[in-house]
Amino acid sequence: MRKLRLFFIFFTVLALNGHTQTSCGSCKDVIFIVDNSGSIDDWEFSTMQTSIDQLSNQILAANPTTRIAVVQYGGIDITLSPGLYDISIPFSSNPATVASWNRVYGPVSSIWNDYLPASMASMRQDGIWNAGGQLDLVSSPCNPVFIVFTDAYGNAETWGSTLFNAGGLPGLAGYGEYNFMKTTYNANFIVYHVTADDPTGAPPVGAAIASVGGSYNGVIDANPGDPEGSQTVPRNYYTGSFQFNQITVDDILYSMANTQSSFTYSDNCTGDVDFQSTSTSSQAIISWQWDFGDGSPTSSVENPSHTFAEGQYDVTLIVEGDLGCKDTIVQTLDIVHIVPITGSDTTICSGDQITIGSQAIAGQSYSWSPTTGLSSATAAQPTASPINNTTYSLVITGASGCETSAETISITVATSPSITMNANQSICVGEDIQIGPAPVSTFNYSWSPTTNLSNAAVSQPQASPSSTTTYTVTATSANGCTGTASTTVTVHALPNVSAGPDQQICLGDTVLLSGSGAQTYSWNNGVSNGDEFVPNVGNLNYTVTGTDAFGCTNTDQLSINTYSLPSADFTVDNQVMSSIDPTVEFTNTSSNAVSYLWDFGDGIGTSTDISPEYEYGEDEFGGMPVMLIATSADGCVDTAFMFLIVNEETIFYVPNAFTPNGDEFNNDFKPVITSGYDIYNYSFLVFDRWGEVIFESKDPSQGWDGTCSGSLVQSGTYVWKISLKVKNNDDRKAYEGHVTVLR
Repeated sequence: MRKLRLFFIFFTVLALNGHTQTSCGSCKDVIFIVDNSGSIDDWEFSTMQTSIDQLSNQILAANPTTRIAVVQYGGIDITLSPGLYDISIPFSSNPATVASWNRVYGPVSSIWNDYLPASMASMRQDGIWNAGGQLDLVSSPCNPVFIVFTDAYGNAETWGSTLFNAGGLPGLAGYGEYNFMKTTYNANFIVYHVTADDPTGAPPVGAAIASVGGSYNGVIDANPGDPEGSQTVPRNYYTGSFQFNQITVDDILYSMANTQSSFTYSDNCTGDVDFQSTSTSSQAIISWQWDFGDGSPTSSVENPSHTFAEGQYDVTLIVEGDLGCKDTIVQTLDIVHIVPITGSDTTICSGDQITIGSQAIAGQSYSWSPTTGLSSATAAQPTASPINNTTYSLVITGASGCETSAETISITVATSPSITMNANQSICVGEDIQIGPAPVSTFNYSWSPTTNLSNAAVSQPQASPSSTTTYTVTATSANGCTGTASTTVTVHALPNVSAGPDQQICLGDTVLLSGSGAQTYSWNNGVSNGDEFVPNVGNLNYTVTGTDAFGCTNTDQLSINTYSLPSADFTVDNQVMSSIDPTVEFTNTSSNAVSYLWDFGDGIGTSTDISPEYEYGEDEFGGMPVMLIATSADGCVDTAFMFLIVNEETIFYVPNAFTPNGDEFNNDFKPVITSGYDIYNYSFLVFDRWGEVIFESKDPSQGWDGTCSGSLVQSGTYVWKISLKVKNNDDRKAYEGHVTVLR
């Protein structure tokens, strides 16, 4: 590919040209794509940099919130490696920041060819345009404008492949990067290409792009994938020297211009409507075109007025900015001529209510004033219940916002009788009570219901209802107004007081006096409710009076029959026994008893005999708590106790010879102790004829095997000694004897 050195002329102020377009995009993000290939020397790059700074200043002066970024590229041939790029300036709206960038790669590089698709592909594959990327286009509400600076030129085929035709690039077909950016981000491309003013040099013949605007009219490659359609004449493609009438800001400003049409209106409810344009634009608005939708002539006044008949109309406003951007809005108006609501003045009694107004009409709203005494201040027909004489006014607002003048209705409030009723009262069954307000001589009274009233036509009758009743009195004044009041007489049933069931007890037993069915209780014997007392012998009656929470009382009676007690007692023939003869005879000395129950204290033996005899078991030793329960003919009982002792005797057997010869018979010498000792306080010793201990054990289960120091002793007679502690006390006993070893 051939490269051409470019020479640029810079102007501080750039001309703004007119446009004929009639629609404009939304806000724009501007990305300068700067050729940094090997054919660009430092002087050429400096001139391009200065040109971009000039354009940035103009863009930000016209649109201060526009974001500008600068990316340098030097994509090499696709067959060698991916394209190179550098994000020199991320998005910024600060002119000083936008101008603070410099060349990244050196000039005259052998690998930095002017192959834009490879660099654009690398940017896409690196995700710099994605959400969160360095140049995030996803999260931005604005569409991007790519302004490309390049010195590449050639024939149509060369322009297509050089600038945008990425045929063969992995993942995207021909013109893929260009079409991808336009389809994905609604991007516009503006390409600045400058050739030398050489009359003998071949002029540039085209570039395979299609964007808004432009001054190049040559032949270009077809691009059916372009979202704006296949174009034979590219737009926003600039050629020739970098001159005043070719490098224009107007094309860029136009692509970022935004005009939005809007309006409000007010209606006086008779069809006369005032319109207010609220349209906005990044340009100066130069024209307004109104169509009122009723066949009348249009208007070019910014804020016109118009009179409508009743009906629905589509009102259209078209506004145009000074760069040619237009926007259209259509609003539907429902025009309703409001008929005021009228009503007659009236009189009511205090406390009464009346409906005012008339039936509501769809699309209209209502506002009553004052709101005091109204069920709703926004209903067409509210209920009015004023306390004092009141004049209400109503303003009706139509769907278009028009309002009627206030219509009024006056309500005179005649005084109704004021009745001060005594508070609700309560009585117990069978009682009566006076009810009603203080009498007024000019009032007539009537009560409802009349049941159980002493007189239903007076202000304060006596009431004696048998059940809870609400009485209502109506007082009628001389002007016919009435007043009512109610009082409730609550009738409480008498408490169901219970003194408890009659009781039969034995002398000395306590009785708990516990009334129930009320809240407080009083007993005739002076004992407090819930306390215990010991009644005297005999059949006596006790009366309780119970009072409930309402003060109603009732009584009940309790009968208590108290019986005398028997006397239990006995003797024994032997209070301390031996386990060899553990038999005892009991003599019953009880009185006033008819039956007996003996418990002999060993957990086994019982008897109902009068004077039994009992023998404790051979393994029952120690203290035996004997108990006698004597029962009278009235079921009263008395109990007597005595503690008996059964001592356990020590019983054991000691062999007098054994044969430790290993024949499995009689090989050990071991005392056999069956009872009467503490196994944890036991000692067994064996002595030879010289009195030396040749065997010792404190384990009753361990015997002597006839050895001493591991060797069998000689046949002969040996002395043994047993020491032990008696089981039931701290006495210690010692036993001695002889044993003969036979071999």
